[in-house]
Parts: sequence; structure tokens; C-alpha cells
Amino acid sequence: MLNCCVSLEEIKSEGISLQKLAELARCNGAACTIKNSEDFSLVNFRRIVRHIMQGEHGKAYLVANYDRKTIGQTGGGHFSPIGSYNNDKDMVLVMDTARFKYPPHWVPLSLIYEAMRTAVDASGQRRGFLVFYRQERKGLVFTVCRPALKEWIQVNF
Repeated sequence: MLNCCVSLEEIKSEGISLQKLAELARCNGAACTIKNSEDFSLVNFRRIVRHIMQGEHGKAYLVANYDRKTIGQTGGGHFSPIGSYNNDKDMVLVMDTARFKYPPHWVPLSLIYEAMRTAVDASGQRRGFLVFYRQERKGLVFTVCRPALKEWIQVNF
């Protein structure tokens, strides 16, 4: 069973991990693959980005978890989707989710790779990326969230 409900207050104070974001995505009907930065090289990352941007993986979306400071921005850890890849310049288009702060911008692939290899905190856990795609489901799907109630309500079918 996935524990999918995370309060906005918790996310604001503690942030959100790759694993928790993947759980939230799965609870909302998406399939998701997690890649921690120690699991891939720059060459592998480039190959994955090209593959996804060329549509060879169907309708897949790559979301990078990176350190903003590494790419010369203010702030810390951040999640943003990669919208495109320029093969000639070896750059990715970061579709920043905080558009008020940074509009979409091109970043060298090697720099976003380095920004994903930074540690999340003192534990040494590394960042990485997620690949989201639609998950075909048949039948009923139930999502269980942490209830605000102290007791379960009985539901009869």
C-alpha cells in the first residue's frame, strides 16, 4: 500500500524526495521510474535524454531533481521537467516550474548532470531524475491516503 497523501506544510518545510514524488505520481495514475545519480554516467544520461526527447519511449517525460546553485541560480534543490534537447549544442531546455523566478532556459547537459549529482543533505543521498509515463490500468483502482479522521468510516457496497 502506498501512503500518498503528503501535506503541503510538510513539503514546504522538509521538501520532497525522488521516492516520495514517484509515490505521489503513481497514486495519481502515472507510471514512474526513478534514477539516482550514482546509477548512471553522463554518457548514459545523454542517451536517455535523446531517447525520451525523440519520442522513442512513447509519451514519456523526464523530470530532473537538481541543485540550482550548481547551474548558477539562487535557491537549493529543485524539480523541473526537461522539455527538449539540442543535439548540436548538447543542451537541455529546462521548463522551470517556478516560472516567476526563471523562465524556460537552456542548460548544458553536462552541467545539469553535475547538478543532479549533488547531495540532498548531510546523509549523502544523491539527486537524480524521474521518467513519468501513462500507466494503463484496468478495473478499479483505489488510493489510500492518511486520513484526517481518527476512525475509519464503514462503507457498504
